[in-house]
Amino acid sequence: MKVSKSESGQATVFIVVFLGILMCVLLALAVDVGYMFHEKRLAQAAADAAALAAVEEVASGNSLSSSAVTNAANAAATANGFNTGAATNPAVVTLTSLSSGNYPSTATTPPASWVQASVSMPVKTLFLGGFSGLSTMNVTASAVAAGGVPSHTCTCLTGTSGTDLNMSGGSSFNLKNCGLTANSSSPSAIVMSGSPSLCGTSIAAVSSNWNTPANIPAWVNLCSTASRIESANACTTPSIVVPTLPSTLNCNDDPLANGNGLGPNALNPSQYYGANWMLPVYNEVKSNGAPGNTTPIPNDIVSNGLVCYNSLNLSSAGGGSVTFATGYTYFIKGAFNAGSGIAVNQNTSQGYGASSGVQFVFLAGSSTTIEFSGAANTVLTAPLASDGNPGVLFYVPNGAAIDVSGGANPNLYGILYAPSSNVTMSGGTTTNMDMDIVANTLSLSGSAGLNNYATVLINGNSGGGGVGVPVLVQ
Repeated sequence: MKVSKSESGQATVFIVVFLGILMCVLLALAVDVGYMFHEKRLAQAAADAAALAAVEEVASGNSLSSSAVTNAANAAATANGFNTGAATNPAVVTLTSLSSGNYPSTATTPPASWVQASVSMPVKTLFLGGFSGLSTMNVTASAVAAGGVPSHTCTCLTGTSGTDLNMSGGSSFNLKNCGLTANSSSPSAIVMSGSPSLCGTSIAAVSSNWNTPANIPAWVNLCSTASRIESANACTTPSIVVPTLPSTLNCNDDPLANGNGLGPNALNPSQYYGANWMLPVYNEVKSNGAPGNTTPIPNDIVSNGLVCYNSLNLSSAGGGSVTFATGYTYFIKGAFNAGSGIAVNQNTSQGYGASSGVQFVFLAGSSTTIEFSGAANTVLTAPLASDGNPGVLFYVPNGAAIDVSGGANPNLYGILYAPSSNVTMSGGTTTNMDMDIVANTLSLSGSAGLNNYATVLINGNSGGGGVGVPVLVQ
């Protein structure tokens, strides 16, 4: 009888064929999954572009449902590979306002300037269709963009020629929620050198050709959120009435200077190093090295909340402090200096946000200087205006130069109104301002830093204005 051959090898063949098919399926799955991840990234780029395009149209005044917004979003998605007009498997762009999200907590509803764009499109699979019949997979991505905030000018530089803003070294200038306008028509209206940084909602100049690599080299940090505006409208100085010195008000010599005084019993302040001085009414001051031995110092000459000094050098207080009583307007006819590490502030019983602050009217001409220097720490705030914002802190109508240097750290709240003055900052200073600035020119050098947290419109004037660049927020 004939014996059949063994069939035991057939199982091995079946196993090999099965594993081969399984490996092909897994390979197809891996290739298609990787391809879909790639398409997902492309869809995200298309959604980002669609959201930015849509929100820019919304910021320009179009409603979210308008054809202008829809067309802009569709065009942006198509340009990024997701064709909304394709004959087969077209992409779909859906625009919505937010029902929730990371918008400002002070808003009870999502801001109208925040737009969400969703992009979806059926994408053909490479291999899975042959195994599973799944010939397409839907790829979806979404993005949220915030519209650019209309920019108002909080720093108005009035010089009509030459360089209005000059930044060098490692200086920095940060304008929060506002912009800068330079009235100069010169090609060098705004110049940055070294490695400074400048940021705001808009940086503008009347000049038609200031925004050049020569003026703004590629290595300086001019933030991407700032609109750069050439041929801008000039900013105008606000309608501010400068207080006038009454003819009946006598001006005192500097009460802190050696040899000066307010009466026959006035003392030489140099005897009282480290004293705490109150202007315009002095407290009694203890003699240096003789605790308990007090000598009264006469009052300043005051009239209806006004006091005048021929000059004022606060650095004579040595390591002490000078406190300005709130509710007063201080006229200063000559130079003003705050330095030598003294603390300069106002009556803390009032404080920022109180109904009355302090004001300074500098009557000096351009040959004199208003100076903050020598690590002087200064905290001063202007009286609040009727709208609740700080009013004018410094009136400088006659062009006195303003210099902040030597590690001074003034914290100033209110408007700096100095339309004819040149303002310079240098030497490691950091100036925090909650104020608008009106000056002829502004120069920052070294490691000087200026932070301008403006809350006050310059007379509602937008100057260069413009709209901040739309940004992705989710």
